[in-house]
Amino acid sequence: MSPFENSPGLLFRHLAPRLCLLIAATVALTFAPALQAQPGGNRGAPHLAFTYPAGGQQGTTFTVSVGGQNLNATAAAHFSGNGITAKVTGYDRPLTQKEINDLREEADRLQAKRAAARTDLTKPFTPEDEKRASEIRTQLATRGNRQVSPVLAETVTLEVTLAPDTSPGDRELRLRTPAGLSNPMVFSVGQLREVSEPVSIATANPPRPNREPGPRTRGTKPPTEITLPTTVNGQILPGEIDRFRFTATKGQRIVMIASARSLIPYLADAVPGWFQATLGLFDTQGHELAYADDYRFNPDPVLRYDIPADGTYVIEIKDSIFRGREDFVYRVAVGELPFVTGIFPLGATCGATATFELTGWNLPSNRLALDTKDKTPGTFLVSVRGNAQASNPVRIALDRQPDCLEAPAHGTPETAQAVTLPIGRVSLCRQGR
Repeated sequence: MSPFENSPGLLFRHLAPRLCLLIAATVALTFAPALQAQPGGNRGAPHLAFTYPAGGQQGTTFTVSVGGQNLNATAAAHFSGNGITAKVTGYDRPLTQKEINDLREEADRLQAKRAAARTDLTKPFTPEDEKRASEIRTQLATRGNRQVSPVLAETVTLEVTLAPDTSPGDRELRLRTPAGLSNPMVFSVGQLREVSEPVSIATANPPRPNREPGPRTRGTKPPTEITLPTTVNGQILPGEIDRFRFTATKGQRIVMIASARSLIPYLADAVPGWFQATLGLFDTQGHELAYADDYRFNPDPVLRYDIPADGTYVIEIKDSIFRGREDFVYRVAVGELPFVTGIFPLGATCGATATFELTGWNLPSNRLALDTKDKTPGTFLVSVRGNAQASNPVRIALDRQPDCLEAPAHGTPETAQAVTLPIGRVSLCRQGR
């Protein structure tokens, strides 16, 4: 072997092609995400950021807007469970800078043609030209001058139909594109009539009617009139307060149940990373009657108020620190709704009829009997019906071991209650249940 074959120059000549390939691959990997991020192409797995409204009433057909990323060429929408059908009816996204520049150039040409037509009758400005100029103005005004978060930039419009007999409760919604299925979003099937504010999507620049740009004195924005019972749907934009006004009579026990974090638990690019909804109830003079920003260990608020006199009342919902965005989506059920606040005992033995004590609001009874003969061990959600509506679900446990209820007078070692093992659980009485 010649000593020259080990020289640095010769070694470089041997390695140079491989180094070039390595550099080219590195550059390609570096710029691939940026190229994929350009709007309008099918770049990767679809990701959903919000659904609005995030639910609907049984037996109705309505429009749903789904915001997210990589939603181009959405082929279908899929819901868990039965009784829901959907049809894709539209797609929207922001304009790229090139598209904006092209539209501006076309607008300039049309403007020049309009000016020339005033002096040269042989070059008329046609109705088609006027229509196209109007379309360009609309596109530039609504889609061309707003910086939006990429996770909200694209919107798919669905026409959703809920069968009259579809089961109420939470489902999962996913969109399917050529790149695959999206992440799931919560979609609620309800029994109450629904009221929805106009949708706000990231590509629409003009503010919605009666939207507040920041926190202001109560009453600046006219409340939306609703009739109880109902479920209201809305989105909170920056600094916004949504209000709903209803009429109630003395003695009614009104329950207001908000869903926000339960719809979208985490917003990855928000600080903090969630929508912290607050509920307030006011009289027509603006006096606060009740307020909540959570319910026990649930971050979504629940309010109950006993109406003291016939009259008109106003519900307010907002973010706790007046943030907002298109994905700050909420649902609030309002009315004399049944709501379970406690159940005792927390479980029972499979194979028999179990009786539970209930506490709560607007319940048809304070006792619930369940037939567990055909049940297997596990945890289950149960609810009751009051005023023709199903209550919130509460969880119980069933197993094959016998249960034991707490007996009185066992507060000392000498009076301790005797139990026989094995045992499923000892259910302790709660003070004031």
